[in-house]
Amino acid sequence: MGTPDAGAGTPDAGPGASDAGAPATTGDCSTTAPPRVPAGGGWEWENPLPQGYTLRAAWAASASDVWAAGDHGALTHWNGRTWSATSGPVDQSLLSMWGTGSGDVWAGGISGAILHFDGKGWSASESATQQPVRSIWAAGATDAWALAYPLDMENPSLPFALVHWDGLAWSTQAPPSADAGLHLSALAGFAANDLWVGGCASSSTPRTVYDALLFHWDGASWTRMTTGGAGCVMGIAGTRSDDIWATTRVHHVCDDGYGHWWFCPTFEMAHWDGKTWAAAQVPAGFLATSITAAAPGEIWAQNSSAVYRWTGTDWSTVADLQHVQDRSWPGPGPWAIAGSSPDDIWLAGSDGRIHRWDGSHLKNFSGLHEGAYAMWGVAEKDLWAVGNRTILHGSCGSWSATDVSQHLPSSENGLSAVWGSAGDDVWAVGFGVALHWDGVSWKKVPTPATIEQTSVWGSGPKDVYAGGYQGLFHYDGTAWSPVLGGEFEWVYAIWGSAATDVWVATNYYRYAEDAYANVYHFDGATWTRTVHLWIAAGEGRIISLSGTGRNDVWAMGEARSLHWDGRSWTTQETGLTPGYYSAWNVWARAPDDVWATPGVANNIGANAIHFDGKSWSQVWAPEA
Repeated sequence: MGTPDAGAGTPDAGPGASDAGAPATTGDCSTTAPPRVPAGGGWEWENPLPQGYTLRAAWAASASDVWAAGDHGALTHWNGRTWSATSGPVDQSLLSMWGTGSGDVWAGGISGAILHFDGKGWSASESATQQPVRSIWAAGATDAWALAYPLDMENPSLPFALVHWDGLAWSTQAPPSADAGLHLSALAGFAANDLWVGGCASSSTPRTVYDALLFHWDGASWTRMTTGGAGCVMGIAGTRSDDIWATTRVHHVCDDGYGHWWFCPTFEMAHWDGKTWAAAQVPAGFLATSITAAAPGEIWAQNSSAVYRWTGTDWSTVADLQHVQDRSWPGPGPWAIAGSSPDDIWLAGSDGRIHRWDGSHLKNFSGLHEGAYAMWGVAEKDLWAVGNRTILHGSCGSWSATDVSQHLPSSENGLSAVWGSAGDDVWAVGFGVALHWDGVSWKKVPTPATIEQTSVWGSGPKDVYAGGYQGLFHYDGTAWSPVLGGEFEWVYAIWGSAATDVWVATNYYRYAEDAYANVYHFDGATWTRTVHLWIAAGEGRIISLSGTGRNDVWAMGEARSLHWDGRSWTTQETGLTPGYYSAWNVWARAPDDVWATPGVANNIGANAIHFDGKSWSQVWAPEA
């Protein structure tokens, strides 16, 4: 399929169903690539755009002035045409936003962070609390409120802080009541004399842990109210002072009759009509407490799998996020919703996802959100990556995706490796499948039924190796044939510099006392085992291979980092903690420019390491 514009300002239909793939783009990328946004540490965002940190709060001043904020202090802005990332003064995750106009916007976050935008730039403000600022609201330039508290659904009695801005400084406010075990966890306002906070207090009712409470501020004092139910108020939203909604999480205590008990929460809603609070209808399947005044007259609720809208008489499902047509939002639901009208509402969430609701459909404005297990490319204009059942193509900063499910077995496993010799000779392999790109389309290449491939490399269209749990296989342009390994010897990595210089890493495991990591070399005529190391206690496997030539090859894995200089292998000190997948992957660009990513068991303070020709050092990379 053609390569769509994955820029932040153009709706992208996302992965298509076509098998055509994406042709490489010719020309200089410097004239066609979209502007890249710094991600810190010398890295720039390639996809999604404008950035890929999770967005957790949003606020709209108008159709052409919308803000979204999130992890690592991410701040993004919509100007009516495009989304752009803006530098902020903090690295803490931002959790809440509100404003009174284009020149008066607030954002709150972790460790008591509170930021203010004056129309020109963002600045940090002393908040008088170290708790996470999860709700913020302002009536004007000299009247703003923020609510900060740690989020522990099973223990809502943890300390909270209610703070107020008077135009000069934030100050801590006294709790609105002296209820035992009082905790506040929701805030919303409509005017300087019309502010609501909600939460809960310890209950005296048997088998009820907390009573749901609401407090109203009239500009001078607080009035205590109750929803009439149990639980803790977790969200408040409304379109006007006589149309306010509250969501509660009810902390039931359940037991199995044998002395085992646990919290078994349910979720409820209450509505304020200007006079009283009463129980309200809950969306079917609603398993969260998020509710939002998405736009004037619009009440929306969301959880991890769906977004709902109140029609005035019932809740309707706006989007089933597990079955979005373009597959751009499977996974965690939106964390933030904000808009200017019923047909102009923005949803922001995990991994920088930004979608727009036009009154009938959701449109993706943030590029692709497909996971990738492996990448390969010949240049910036011709990059390939494989996900589970998707193949991604990148060209000059724009990415497209092809769903290849029709070629794959009916298994949860899919593609796991990609390699090519040229732009019209690319291979993608996985669980029982090999696909080939000829420059026009992806085609399935017949393989032996037993092949389960997790790695691939070759020197040309008629010299391709693929390996996995059944050993190493070779493709000569016509058919696959077994080479080495087998039932107990799994191929983990393949790399070579030429048809006469091929390296394969395998791990043989039959019993705990009979387990070895091996590295084989092929000189064009004979396979020779060059490494044969005992895997102690099931650890010490070699996971990845890469190099720049015959005299510069790296083999890395659990507790092992080996280098080949053309004569022998030597152990290298990388700083990684020996253990499960110490080095998940390695890639050598030049003898003095080698990168590796640590595995899940490492806690080194960085998520990448780099070799400069002399030693390895830790490098911070964005955690998208």
